[in-house]
Amino acid sequence: MYDTHTPAEWAGFLSLGVGFWAACAALLYLICDAEPADFDLRPLLLTAWDRLLVEIVRARRTVRDSALAVAALVFLLTAPIGATR
Repeated sequence: MYDTHTPAEWAGFLSLGVGFWAACAALLYLICDAEPADFDLRPLLLTAWDRLLVEIVRARRTVRDSALAVAALVFLLTAPIGATR
């Protein structure tokens, strides 16, 4: 019913995949002129950290603004009639 593959076929397929990846990588390395600084992840991580801090501050401001809006709405709804003139 179902054909099974031998370990030799799996090894051949794996070798074909690695060879294709190596050929593409070699072409990429020939085309691009990379410096060692291009592989430094510290600027990327610092940028991600800065972005995370900005989003945290923005979320805190959103919570604060929402709390102020709810407080103002509660104040207006509980105020006596004519007290808002």
